[in-house]
Amino acid sequence: PDYIGHLTALKDLRLGVNRLQGTLPALLGSLSDLRTLQAENNALTGPIPRTLGLLPLLEVVHLSHNRLTGTVPNEL
Repeated sequence: PDYIGHLTALKDLRLGVNRLQGTLPALLGSLSDLRTLQAENNALTGPIPRTLGLLPLLEVVHLSHNRLTGTVPNEL
C-alpha cells in the first residue's frame, strides 16, 4: 500500500513467508530509518527497487525465494 512510504520511523520490516504477490514498491526508499527488510519466501515479482540502495541505515536485505527479476542494484 502507498501509505508505507509514510512510516519513516520504521526500523524493521519483516514480511517473510506471507504469500505476498506483486512488486516491491519504490516507496520503500522513503523509509529513512529502515535497517532490516525481510520479504523472503513470497511470490514477489519484478525488479528490486534502486531506491533501497539509498537508505543510509539499511543493513539486512533478505529477498530470497521470490520471483524477482533483473540484477541487484549497484546501490545495494
